[in-house]
Amino acid sequence: MRTLSSLSLLWGIVAPSALAFDAFRLPNPVADGWLRIREEPTVLQHGEYVSMDFDLSQGDASFNSTASHPYPDIVAGTFTQPLDHFDGSTNLTFEQRYWYSLRHYNASRAPGTPSPVYVLDSGETNAEGRLPYLDHGIVDLLASKTGGIGVVLEHRYYGKSYPPREAFGPGEGWGVDELRWLNNRQALEDSNNFARHVKLQGVSEPMNSNDQPYIAYGGSYPGARAAHLRVLFPEVWYGAFASSAVIAAVESFPEYFYPLARGINTTASQALQAAVAAMDTILAPEPWKGSKQPNRDEGKTKALLELAGLKGLTEPADFAQLVTLPLGEYQSVNWDDKISPPDFATFIQRMVHTDEKALAPLRSKAKELGLTEEALPDEALRLISYLRRTVIDPCISKNHTADECFGSADYTSFIENKKLTSSKAWMFQVCTQWGYHQVAPPSYPPSDPPVFHSGGPKMLSSLVDLSYSSAFCRRGFPPGKHFTIPARPDIDAVNSLGNFSLGAHTDRLGFIDGEFDPWRPATAHSVDFAGVKQRAHTLERPFLLVANGTHHWDENGPTKGGSKPPGQVEAVHAEMIKAVQLWVRGWKGRKSA
Repeated sequence: MRTLSSLSLLWGIVAPSALAFDAFRLPNPVADGWLRIREEPTVLQHGEYVSMDFDLSQGDASFNSTASHPYPDIVAGTFTQPLDHFDGSTNLTFEQRYWYSLRHYNASRAPGTPSPVYVLDSGETNAEGRLPYLDHGIVDLLASKTGGIGVVLEHRYYGKSYPPREAFGPGEGWGVDELRWLNNRQALEDSNNFARHVKLQGVSEPMNSNDQPYIAYGGSYPGARAAHLRVLFPEVWYGAFASSAVIAAVESFPEYFYPLARGINTTASQALQAAVAAMDTILAPEPWKGSKQPNRDEGKTKALLELAGLKGLTEPADFAQLVTLPLGEYQSVNWDDKISPPDFATFIQRMVHTDEKALAPLRSKAKELGLTEEALPDEALRLISYLRRTVIDPCISKNHTADECFGSADYTSFIENKKLTSSKAWMFQVCTQWGYHQVAPPSYPPSDPPVFHSGGPKMLSSLVDLSYSSAFCRRGFPPGKHFTIPARPDIDAVNSLGNFSLGAHTDRLGFIDGEFDPWRPATAHSVDFAGVKQRAHTLERPFLLVANGTHHWDENGPTKGGSKPPGQVEAVHAEMIKAVQLWVRGWKGRKSA
């Protein structure tokens, strides 16, 4: 996600983007077959308006049960939110979109029986893409077992939950002045305000957080927010499930690639690391210097770029980071074949097997360019071949230059874009509070005698360091009149809320993670950072790790004609159901907080 021109194939792919009991391991019927494909690669089949007057009584406006989604019994609504909950810096408001289902709600239930409200935070995306979780995923599952109501709530500045650009004043682009209210504190208060005051059409009884148990759910970034809501605002949120929740904000995040290297097919993992190492002997001969390589052989570098179809590319790191394109799809690998990315499976296959027909021209060209087989072994040629087929050649073949396709110097289109994209909104959050710059593992200069340092699997060139990876923060978000991107993200704003200890002593807060989730190092199940204490699993404080799982696998449920959840996911779902049933039985009104 380096180039920001309209030609870019990268933006939004490597965004620092975002199950198994810890007490006991679950059965693992699928992982070696298709996720990890250990030595069996052939079995892998996948691969908007403003009211200037903020009036809580208008929070139930704009319902539409025939919205453009395939779920006829899901109702759409909007809830009026102030853009600034705290400081009075603006009187702008926006309509926050939400969707809900009453299919499991029983208005005639026994007196004194609560009807829990499950609110799924959609996070850094258009919330319409989260509706499957409301229809047949985790929200529907929990609501069905407790007679509850499921809700999907769209995050501010995503989808259509923000004021129109003209409401902010002159200009057409979305700069830092327009985005400055996009932060964790304001977004948390959106959720609180919604829970306290929303009116659900079709429900005649009181249905706010004072009246019924509100239970937050989120996966990935929204998972962290779900945990924050439960810990910081227990009077509003009776419970929460935090799935793949990144509860620690980390500026430089090479750890993202460590679970990936351990979780994919062993042969593919080793081949990719060998390919990166080989290319780095040319691109980054002094890896500890990161993106600055003053002693690099420019002749060999140009030859390698030409071999990759990128003749004339100004910045070699723009080539080096292209591998994050297929790697970025790994976190979307799911137990449900219908939603797993098929391209990732193809990538794994290409790294495992040598395609002589595809590699022969590359070998010949490499020899012509003076690149020996020792310098570029088959593993490197496999990677180059895959990137050329899927990423590089499709753009270059349209008579675009390498810099037009993949260069990281021109941010004009990104800055001036009249449309607020999810990628831009998330990049703003990355640059201001969350970090997660996905970089190469640390390297150190040789010493005599040798000194050994801890690190991790190297799936990415040393050229992709923090300076390179965070450049878009400096270049893509020019200073505004009222706001300036900080030199470094204010990760303390997140980490001061608890980080790896968040919710360790909070009842009715569950953490669910995936064994090989690339985001696991930033979750409560992290094994990559010192001092992270693994917790015991109880129904009051669920602590579950999905064996061989990746990113929030518990969020998905079975579909008609689709895959059935594997045993370890079913077991996690069963524990979540038992936990939430226990929680709901304990509800005694607001004093239960």
